[in-house]
Amino acid sequence: MDGIDAEVTPEVLAAIDLWHANAEGEPMPSLVRERAARSMRSAMADVAASAADSQQGEWAERQQGSHRRWLKPLVVGIVGGAAVLAAAMVALSTTNDSERRDAFIARNADTIVSTLRMPAQPAAHCGNVAWSPNKDEIYVFAANMPANDPEQQRYTLWADTETGAIELARFDVTNPIDEIVRLRGLPEAEDAVRFRITLDAIEPGAGPASVEIATSDAF
Repeated sequence: MDGIDAEVTPEVLAAIDLWHANAEGEPMPSLVRERAARSMRSAMADVAASAADSQQGEWAERQQGSHRRWLKPLVVGIVGGAAVLAAAMVALSTTNDSERRDAFIARNADTIVSTLRMPAQPAAHCGNVAWSPNKDEIYVFAANMPANDPEQQRYTLWADTETGAIELARFDVTNPIDEIVRLRGLPEAEDAVRFRITLDAIEPGAGPASVEIATSDAF
């Protein structure tokens, strides 16, 4: 029997010899024939049991291998998911510009928070500007300002002074609903009387060169 490794005992060999002798026409006593038949049945049962055990072992090994195959990606997925969750928790615990703005206002007693208004609808505000005359840092709260394409145009923050307008910084708006932009390293504008925000084309001649988006209340 191919694929089955079973020990053939002397008793089985004797039974096979007797079966061959009977098959060739030599008379076999009934008692010997019964004993040989019992030996053959016992041997075949042992072989069948051995084969079943072997197949069961191979099946278990295949199942174990299969379990390892799906268990490893599952473990990797769980570990990866835990890493992503940990990174998200770290990101959530990081100070954002909103918290920095609140701390900036609380830390500087001379901070001015001036409301931004749309030129066409002065009654409707579109955010505000938080600024301290002694600091080179400004926070622009942009509300309902359209998101810009940085390759086409950028927002510009201006300070209107008694002698003219000073360009303070350029920035982008990615969230048209609500975004706080932190601007640092700005030129001195201690004599500013108000702020203006324009949307300016990067390439000359590409659409309107400059569109006024908002003007702050005077301070």
